[in-house]
Formats: sequence, C-alpha cells, structure tokens
Amino acid sequence: TLFTAVPIIYGAMRPVRALSRTMTQAASGDMTVRSDIASQDELGNLSRIFNTMLDNLKQSMDDRLVFEANEQKMKYNLLIAQLDPHFIYNTMSTINALARQGRTSEIIEVNTALNALLRNYLRIDAMDVTDSLEQEILMVKQYWSIANVRYENHAQLIWDVPDEALKETIPKNLLQPLVENALFHGLADEETGEMRGEIRIYVKKCENELVIVVSDNGKGIPENKLHGLNDPEGGLSSERGRHIGLKNVRQRLSYIYKQPDCMTITSNGGTTVTLRLPRG
Repeated sequence: TLFTAVPIIYGAMRPVRALSRTMTQAASGDMTVRSDIASQDELGNLSRIFNTMLDNLKQSMDDRLVFEANEQKMKYNLLIAQLDPHFIYNTMSTINALARQGRTSEIIEVNTALNALLRNYLRIDAMDVTDSLEQEILMVKQYWSIANVRYENHAQLIWDVPDEALKETIPKNLLQPLVENALFHGLADEETGEMRGEIRIYVKKCENELVIVVSDNGKGIPENKLHGLNDPEGGLSSERGRHIGLKNVRQRLSYIYKQPDCMTITSNGGTTVTLRLPRG
C-alpha cells in the first residue's frame, strides 16, 4: 500500500507545487510568469483564474505607467513654458519707448527677437522635451539682442562650440536661463544696473556625455548660498532670475536623466555652471 500510495500522492502534489512556484515568482515582481496547469479539475480552474488575474494586473500596471509618463511630460512642458512675465512686460515697454523716440530699426530688432523667443517658448504641444543645441544657441542670441537694447549691456557673450556638437539634442530652453542668471546676478552693477564683463559658453562633445559650461567673471556667489544651490534636495528661494532659473533647470535635468548630479555650480572669481548631459 505504501509503495502504491507514494507515487500517487507525489503525482497529485506536483501541479500544486508548480502553481506554488508560479505564485512565488509573481509575488516577487515577475509579471510574465503563467501557470500551465490545464486540467479540468479545481486546480486547473484555480490556475486559469490566477493567469487571468496576472493579465489584468499587468494591464493595469502598464496603463498606470503610461498615465504617469504623460503626466510627467505635461509637468515638464509647463516648466519649460515658464517665461518671466516681467521680461515680456519690460520688453513691450522698451518697444513703446523706442516708438516714441522714432527708433524704427531697433523696434524691428527687438520685436523680431521677442517673437522668435515666444514661438520657441510656446512650442509645448509636442511631447518632445529636447531640441538641438543649434536651436538653443539661436534662442540665446535672440535673448541677447533684446538685452543689448533694453539695458546698459556692455558685456560680451563668447561662444566656444564645435560644429560637430550643434546637432546634439539637449533639454529645451536650457541655456537662456543660465545666461540670464550670469548677466543679472554676475555682471550687473546693483547700483547703476550697468552690465560689464564676459559670459563664456563652452561645449565639449565626449563619447558618453555632452559637457556644457556657462561661466562669467562677475562677483560670484557667497559660499553659504553656493552650498544650497548645489544641493539637489535643498530648497531654493523664489528670488527672480538666479533661483527660479537654476531650480527650473535642475528639475528638468532630474526629470530627463534621472540623475542628481547633472548640474554643478562653482564660484571663484565669477560663477561657473557645468552641465554633464548623458548621450545616447
């Protein structure tokens, strides 16, 4: 009886053990496993119910991932659409002042640059979150032409960008906030508003990353503020320009590359912002 019962019991327990192993794999996070018990008894019915449950659970997870990805992209698009309303208001005021003075050629220059910037900022209908480095450089040049008319801007903008890097893709609206930060908080005289000095934009194309450096020879950043600016988890105040611009850039880099150290800021006889953007 014993020799007869053991094989029967072992055979009956085999599908139970197989279903148990499948459930253990699913519980550990493997949603691709399926039970292959095809019998018409209660165990086979349990196996089919378990497979249906896994299919529904996987579909629900996939739907959730798609929803969260779209939600994050919308959040990103709102971030890149942040254009300081003071900038638009002051630019329009500049155009009005130029009109009263009859300076037609400068009106055309400022208006053309402003239109180009607005078109670029408002391109948020597409889900792409990147643009070419060449396009980003064009946007900075448009911004710079407005700054030259609006302010006592005697600063120099110096480019060191190899041609082979121009077609590289980088996050949209990445360079202009860094240049604006350097201009207003590095080179601007707090009493007169006059801007003097140099802003250098250096780009190096490496095998695995694109290095972008925006530096100025202005007054720099105090050590106590510099620590907070380099802390990915640290809070930044809402002071216009420096903090909004840098916080926005850091948030977008974190969203795209999932790395906390894509941006570092140093200050020694000026301020240097270094971006290391993974390629591929």
